[in-house]
Amino acid sequence: MSDSNFEDEIELKDIALSLVRNKIIVISLSLIGLSFGIYNALNKVKVYRGEFSIVLNSSNSNISTSSERFNSILNRNPRNSQILTEVEILKSPSVLLNIFEFVKNKKELQELDFKSFSESLNINLIKGTSILNIKYDDTEKDLIIPVLEKISKAYQSYSGKGRSRSIDLTSDFYKKQIAIYKGKIQKSENRVDSFAIDKDLNIFMNENKELNYEKLRVESENKISLLKEKLKKIENLDDNQDRIFYITSTLKDIIDKSLIDKLNDLDQRIISLKLIYKPDDKAIKNSELERSLLIKLLIEQSKGFLDAQIYNESIRMQALLRPKEVIEKYNNLLNEANRDKSTLSSLENDLRKFSLEKAISQDPWELTTKPTLLPYPVSRNRRKIVLVQAFLGFLIGCSISFLKEKITGILYTKKEIKNYSKWKILSDLSTINKEYFSSSLQLLNNNLLLENKNKICIKVVGNLSRFEIDNFMKELNQVNDKTYQIEENIKDIIQYEKIIFLTSIGTTRKIDIDLINKNFQMFEKRILGQILI
Repeated sequence: MSDSNFEDEIELKDIALSLVRNKIIVISLSLIGLSFGIYNALNKVKVYRGEFSIVLNSSNSNISTSSERFNSILNRNPRNSQILTEVEILKSPSVLLNIFEFVKNKKELQELDFKSFSESLNINLIKGTSILNIKYDDTEKDLIIPVLEKISKAYQSYSGKGRSRSIDLTSDFYKKQIAIYKGKIQKSENRVDSFAIDKDLNIFMNENKELNYEKLRVESENKISLLKEKLKKIENLDDNQDRIFYITSTLKDIIDKSLIDKLNDLDQRIISLKLIYKPDDKAIKNSELERSLLIKLLIEQSKGFLDAQIYNESIRMQALLRPKEVIEKYNNLLNEANRDKSTLSSLENDLRKFSLEKAISQDPWELTTKPTLLPYPVSRNRRKIVLVQAFLGFLIGCSISFLKEKITGILYTKKEIKNYSKWKILSDLSTINKEYFSSSLQLLNNNLLLENKNKICIKVVGNLSRFEIDNFMKELNQVNDKTYQIEENIKDIIQYEKIIFLTSIGTTRKIDIDLINKNFQMFEKRILGQILI
């Protein structure tokens, strides 16, 4: 067995022993709880139930709209949506208000509200069907059938003009909300635009007014890095011919094209001159000098263009910088505007749904069962009431028992005494049989005399009875009547070189140990330990 399992077993054992010690409290409160449970079970008001069922489907409709066909392809069932909408309307006060007033008047309960009345009703679809099951609970048995009949008539009459009126009211509500949200969207978008203009954020926006701040910043950084790389390439190329090739191939969009044309014409002329004249001819030398100057101009012009572009892009990047608070506030304003748009879209979709609902509305009512009263009450099982309240009494008894032991501070186990006092246990005589008591004291005496030659004081800790103390000293004196002396007065005790405390399970309290530790804290070295009896 592992240490953790062993400790758990000990703790459970301690709890069980605590309950045994306080069995009168536990049993008494359990019996009180049992009595209350029996009383409540016998006097509990009986609740009765009645029910009936209605089929909510359009059996006479053979029309298959394009919307239905499309939804069937997407595994959607528009009929289920229609039925669920129907059920929610049937639960609403617009249908049940007259029945509520009827119950309120019959019971003469003016404080009864619709919520309390609706809690007595259970209106749900039977899973996997379009059958609506209506249940009504009440303590007045004779009231159930009339209420169910009124509900049945209200549901059957809920068609045509009445049902259309309900949908019209709902549609009016959505139209008013749509008008409100259109106004809110206008205001929220104005706030977004005004803030963007005020903080010059338009350069960051995409078509959805979202900020591309990070994207633009990264683009600028990448462009600057690329321009610097091109500039470095031009500076690192040693051969002018390589530089010309690199410039004409990579920078043709930014350099002066006329310089390239002049350089090409000059190259052609030098080739022609070399065919006619000697290499050191003045005409060739002048042309080559002109070519060198053109190449130098081209290189300097390219470097100037690159430096200018790097500078411009750096300025653009600085212009992109905005405080974090500005970006966060703009995003909050934009999110608020988008939420308003989302709400408006949802409202418009719901309005369209109710418009379609009105267009395809038909009378779906078909009673499958008449209102029926169940023969037996449906209130909670009496046996369960008794068991729950008896168990509650038991828990209260346990809680009071544990609280009592905590308040008294009495230590009931060897482990508690050892852990709380921190004194070494020289001998545990609490579990020793009477016939082995003397031999255990003899062994204790021998061990003590090996280390101590002087007299030893014994101090009683806790409310040990005089009989227990006298009996212990009698047994101890039979073993050795010269070494041990029992004392109560602190002035007498501190005269001894060594002290032993006499403790007892079930009588020694935490407060007794605290008092001893306080009085003898200067004489800790004299304390040999404790004897547990």
